[in-house]
Amino acid sequence: MEKHLTDSRLASIAAKSIFMAFSNYCSQFVSITRQAKTRFEQRDWHGMQKDAAARLDLYTQVVNRNLLELHTLMGSRLTNKMVWAGMKAVYSGLIADRDDWELAETYFNSITRRIFTTVGVDPNIEYVDTDFESPPTLAKGPVYRTYHRAASTALLITTILNDFRFAVPFENLYRDAQLA
Repeated sequence: MEKHLTDSRLASIAAKSIFMAFSNYCSQFVSITRQAKTRFEQRDWHGMQKDAAARLDLYTQVVNRNLLELHTLMGSRLTNKMVWAGMKAVYSGLIADRDDWELAETYFNSITRRIFTTVGVDPNIEYVDTDFESPPTLAKGPVYRTYHRAASTALLITTILNDFRFAVPFENLYRDAQLA
């Protein structure tokens, strides 16, 4: 396939492959993480450990699959830095609307680092500093909550625990907050 594509078309297709792999990684990570609350509520400690290991292994698995796909797609042009410079430009456009564009840039660098044995950093094919002058997107929702001082630390913890209710009731919420 790679012989029939121009360098710019190959760069576009390969950048999309990296973008799709990163998006797939994020979806799988969220899917695994979504189980955490239920596992905690059910005291499924083995399940929690299994999920933690799955999240840790997931990145390497996705990167390795993506590398195989790129090798097949790009063939002899896998290490062509001009193609990679084009890929980086296309990829920047693909991630511009994402809240997690910094992670997406890091993922791209993970791919380049496994293909090239660059000494130092090559800003033409890697993200040294972001391609965006300011964050390209605003977060879609709050990324943190602020809690003001309460009459006591136990009351503050009680407020926090009430905000993040579990399906399993506390035996004594205020006592547990005092213990924390």
